[in-house]
Amino acid sequence: GGATGASITAGSLPPGVTGTFAAGVFTITGTPTSGVGSPYSFTVTTSGGACTAATLSGTIAVISQTIALTSAAFTNSQSLCLGTPIVDITYAVGGGATGAVISAGALPPGVAGTFAAGVFTITGTPTAIGTFFYDVTSTGPCGGATEIGSITINPVISGNTAGTDVTICDGTSTTLIGGAVAGGDGNYTYLWETSLVSGGPYNPAPGVNNGSNYTTANLNATTYFVRTVTSGGCSDLSAEVTVSLDPLPTASAGGTSTICSDEAATVSGAASANGTIAWSHNGTGTLTNGGTLTPTYTATAADAGNTVILTMTVTGTNTCGTATATATYTINVNPLPTATAGGVATICVNDSVTVNGATATNGTVLWTSNGTGTLTNASTLTPTYKAGAGDAGNVVTLTMTVTSTVPCVPAIAPTAIFTVNVNAAPAVPVNAGVDDTLNIGNSVTLNATGGSIVTWVWSPSASLDDPFVHNPLASPDSTTTYQVVATHLNGCKSTDAVTVVVLNDFNLIIANTMTPNGDGKNDTWNIQSIDKFPNTEVIVVNRDGVIVFEDTNYSNNWDGKYKGKDLPDATYYYIVKFAGSDKVYKGAVTILHAIK
Repeated sequence: GGATGASITAGSLPPGVTGTFAAGVFTITGTPTSGVGSPYSFTVTTSGGACTAATLSGTIAVISQTIALTSAAFTNSQSLCLGTPIVDITYAVGGGATGAVISAGALPPGVAGTFAAGVFTITGTPTAIGTFFYDVTSTGPCGGATEIGSITINPVISGNTAGTDVTICDGTSTTLIGGAVAGGDGNYTYLWETSLVSGGPYNPAPGVNNGSNYTTANLNATTYFVRTVTSGGCSDLSAEVTVSLDPLPTASAGGTSTICSDEAATVSGAASANGTIAWSHNGTGTLTNGGTLTPTYTATAADAGNTVILTMTVTGTNTCGTATATATYTINVNPLPTATAGGVATICVNDSVTVNGATATNGTVLWTSNGTGTLTNASTLTPTYKAGAGDAGNVVTLTMTVTSTVPCVPAIAPTAIFTVNVNAAPAVPVNAGVDDTLNIGNSVTLNATGGSIVTWVWSPSASLDDPFVHNPLASPDSTTTYQVVATHLNGCKSTDAVTVVVLNDFNLIIANTMTPNGDGKNDTWNIQSIDKFPNTEVIVVNRDGVIVFEDTNYSNNWDGKYKGKDLPDATYYYIVKFAGSDKVYKGAVTILHAIK
């Protein structure tokens, strides 16, 4: 129509496809390299000539066949056991494909692939072992899409056993030896399970249960075991194995007999099961009928006072042949009474002595004496004897008799003796002297007298210069009663006391001069005996009435300083006030530094 050319809408053709004009013909040609999806719409428009341009439109749709696995991941790579249906394998087929095919002979016998409604399905039950590789290819106007896969068919597991039935001893363990297996893919997983009921239900066995063999825990009841073997999609449960238990031997013989030496005791109340009996003992006597439940033990004199233990050992007679059970029967062999009391004491008339060191066994104690004094606690090992006036100068014998408390024959009552030498009282007992009175801070000499005295002990001793002489110097701070204990030549003691009354006269000697020059003499202000009056208040002032020193419990420590500095030589004035008293000392003290 007079047109001299033509063109196409830019970008309206699939990649790889172009349009060209030549000799009155516009040609669209090429091979699409991409663009699968929505159709490409294009318009060809004429050009040149005097008439209005003409247009013509069209579309080109680029399609590509597809195939994709839609069943669970890895279903296209299965490993399963012969005779087990495969997990269905499904592929979605699209992109214009009209069907799909699988390579001939690529699937195991018994397994086939079918296409319907855009889905290719592989299903079936394999009847042959081996590994089968396959590919699925779509069919249709375009080139086919392909997916590959494999199906491995393993032989059924064989040879799976859990060992053999066995009988073991109660409370012990055993190892079940599993049979060697074949089949599967050669990699085997084991699981041992157990039940207390034949036929299950079974639970995983305790301990290490994933080995080809299994060692049980210590069993206390008949138990049933099975082994499951899995490999390459195959699984096999073994036949049940029974582990039966033989009972342990038992023994009981609790009981006690009491006999005397050379007497016999027969065991009663013993019992045993599941074994043979043998008795033993730790005594020196003899045992008869040692293979029965009623043995007899005859004690000897050497058993006296001991506890003889009879031990029954029951040794297992079944699979528990190395197991034993024991029980004991106790026989107390009564000993004879004993008595010891060797000892000597020396006391004075009216003094007391308590026995020590006496021993007695297997009997009751009773003491007697041949003296004129008093015996107390006579049924103990520590009686006390107080000498009487008639004992002076004599030897008193204390006799302990121990009477047997057991029915042994013959009955005996051994004795033991404790000797008491009784000295006469001192002819001239100690005299502590007469009571005295003194002012606080002063001293007095105590003077004790007496006949044949060898040692003196005064108490309290804190205010005495020597508490071990007859005439110590006493310097009490308060009224004190001193007691003296004298030991006389014959060992007897006498005691007396004297009281020293101490008066608080508040009599002080106060120094009127101090020379704090560091020569060690009069460097501090001294008030004699002030330590006898605690809490005494001391105040020192200068001529102007300024307090230069004060203390509420003065201890002779003022060195003439005020606020850490030496006071000048001068006369100062003091007031001394006693705690709990109205008495007051007033006076003057002079500080002289230069005087040596």
